Amino acid sequence: MTRDSHQDGTWAENQVRNWLEARSTAEKGFAYHRYPDTKAARLMKLPPQPSDYLASRMFRVGEKSRRIVAHVEVKETAQPRRLPKDKVRQYGKLKMFWWAGIDPVVIVFRSATKDWVMLRAPDLFPVTDEPPASFLIVDLPAFRTAGDALATIFYPK
Repeated sequence: MTRDSHQDGTWAENQVRNWLEARSTAEKGFAYHRYPDTKAARLMKLPPQPSDYLASRMFRVGEKSRRIVAHVEVKETAQPRRLPKDKVRQYGKLKMFWWAGIDPVVIVFRSATKDWVMLRAPDLFPVTDEPPASFLIVDLPAFRTAGDALATIFYPK
């Protein structure tokens, strides 16, 4: 399956799902859940979901346990510099869960540059209450794969 065979974000979502599944299979302290997608939610009359995935990793640092929990939303854009806010329809839900302690992660495949970037809470939620019209993605660290990007969150150094 080539990158050009999908234009609806399915390819990008599969890249993230494959990495999450591999980690969940390899490590008992790692788990993820795929929420129903928007189309399925509409057909089943489910409310909008906060993200594509909920992922969590529990691990030990010395004598203490540490937990990382994140809502992971997957996006794809042909624009190398910006992600329009309207592409992140669950913005309000992500912010609500962030206030409750779940990290928001919007991982974006940029088809123009064939790389991945991530928007985290500081990128998504400016100091003001008004969200930006679009999110700058040009100055974010770029990653070769979705797994490389996600590893920086779930396997911090």
